[in-house]
Amino acid sequence: MKQYSRRMKIFKRFHKFRFILLLIPLLPLNPYFAEKNEVNDSILSKMIQEKIPFKSQYLLGPGDIVTIIFPGLEIFDNQYLIDPEGNLNLPEINKINASGLTLGELTKKLNETYQEFIIDPDLNIQVFRYRDISIYISGEVNSPGLYRLQGPNIIGEKMNNVQQIISSPKLFNAIKEANGVTNNADLANIKVIRINSKSQGGGEIQSTLNLLDLVLEGDQSQNINLLDGDSIVIPKSKKILKDQVLAINKSNLNPNVITVYITGNIKNTGESKLAKGTTLVQAIASNGGKKLWTGNIEFFRFKSDGSILKNRFRYNEEAPSNSLENPILMNGDIINLQKTLLGKTTEIIGEVASPVLSGYGLYSIFN
Repeated sequence: MKQYSRRMKIFKRFHKFRFILLLIPLLPLNPYFAEKNEVNDSILSKMIQEKIPFKSQYLLGPGDIVTIIFPGLEIFDNQYLIDPEGNLNLPEINKINASGLTLGELTKKLNETYQEFIIDPDLNIQVFRYRDISIYISGEVNSPGLYRLQGPNIIGEKMNNVQQIISSPKLFNAIKEANGVTNNADLANIKVIRINSKSQGGGEIQSTLNLLDLVLEGDQSQNINLLDGDSIVIPKSKKILKDQVLAINKSNLNPNVITVYITGNIKNTGESKLAKGTTLVQAIASNGGKKLWTGNIEFFRFKSDGSILKNRFRYNEEAPSNSLENPILMNGDIINLQKTLLGKTTEIIGEVASPVLSGYGLYSIFN
């Protein structure tokens, strides 16, 4: 009897709150709760976006050649070039702009346009040949500027109805084209700015990429394909990371040979071609070593922002690599070996005494 009474109490409580339980699935439909869900969705989307570098699509432009298949009208099937003005010259409709559109956007646009001439048009459009791309790279690279890279290559028009892309310009390739990075480059926070498609909101999108793991560990997940119009910014690191510098010099990211200029109290002066990763002490040794009475070293480096880094220090052949007294050299560095005060005095005495000795030599010859 007691057990039956307990069951009845539970049933009455459930019956009392059944209306509230039925309302729970409907809470997201309420504007207040829907707004909360949108905020959560936005946060989740942002988290996903941080893990995925880009959710962008290829945008067509002048120089691209597309294959357009007209079902039931094979006479129109052909490869069509997007002209310098961004237009396609197509049967019946003549010129139509295709620049800045994705394949999906162009397909939708042409299907809507051809409804006037074709019953239920269902065009099939693929890229037959990609154009070359132009990218701009700035920041901590040795040669910032505008670069033109070969566009993606494909094998034939079709292969089992799937176009095979065999190569595409990547972020690593662009940095190599700019003669590599400086010792101050922050490879863990490279910014890439890209034109966004109209169907995805238009404007520009930006992503921060980490290529340091590629240099250190070979992780290629952040080595994205580049698209026409991309801008790459390599920021300056707050401090020079020795492990990063050494890893870069072991990789093929930077050129194998650098050019530095050595002057002053050294056996071989002038332009010097050195292997990447060479330090100041190694450079002096490879140019015959310092002469007697060598004093301070003057070191000059032209930075990417136009300023000049200048350091002055005593020569120390025991200085550790990538230290103030023994920096890892970069293209264009200047090293000047100064003489000591005694060395300068000796040089002056030599210049003054030289005519006297020469005169005495002539006198001894004629007498």
